[in-house]
Amino acid sequence: MSASEIDNRPVIFLDIDGVLNTHNYLKELESSGYPKSDVFGPIFNPLCVDTLREIIDEVPDVGLVISSSWRIRGMKHLRELWKVRNLPGELIDTTPIIQGKVQARLGDENALTVPEDVYTPRGVEIAWWVHKYRSWGFKKYCIIDDDPDMILTQSCRFVRTTMAAGLQPFHKEQALTALSGKPIPHEYEDIALTWEDLIEEDL
Repeated sequence: MSASEIDNRPVIFLDIDGVLNTHNYLKELESSGYPKSDVFGPIFNPLCVDTLREIIDEVPDVGLVISSSWRIRGMKHLRELWKVRNLPGELIDTTPIIQGKVQARLGDENALTVPEDVYTPRGVEIAWWVHKYRSWGFKKYCIIDDDPDMILTQSCRFVRTTMAAGLQPFHKEQALTALSGKPIPHEYEDIALTWEDLIEEDL
């Protein structure tokens, strides 16, 4: 990835399971006798894909950073998936997979240490990416995910979906608000307040 791929572009940190891949749609396919998967995995909910497409149509320079566990398959696989299924948006990167004992330093006052054998919350991996590339002109972003394991400071940029239904049309305005640089006017009570809270919850 080069600086030109990020320069002043807004970014969507995109989960897949619970955003594009949903329980409700897979049940619908099963009950109708249609295949639930192809060579890439579960078939995505077309309503969710269309909603993502509508968001991208309004912010055409947005870049997609995959934060989903699907990222372990690699960018080549993900880009082929996007091409074959005609999915919207440009994939520019994936968030890091932070495992084991590492330190994600987000400024001198916010040094985060991940102890051995402790699950690293997705919000920390996103924060690492944000800090690393902010100097490249990247400023505005939103997170679309069904899991609340984010950092409190990310709540104003967090569009939370559900595994059952995924990305719905009513989420569109929330995403566009965050991508415009404004805070999403909501709070999630189950977002951990601090990194220490996240560690304690996992232990």
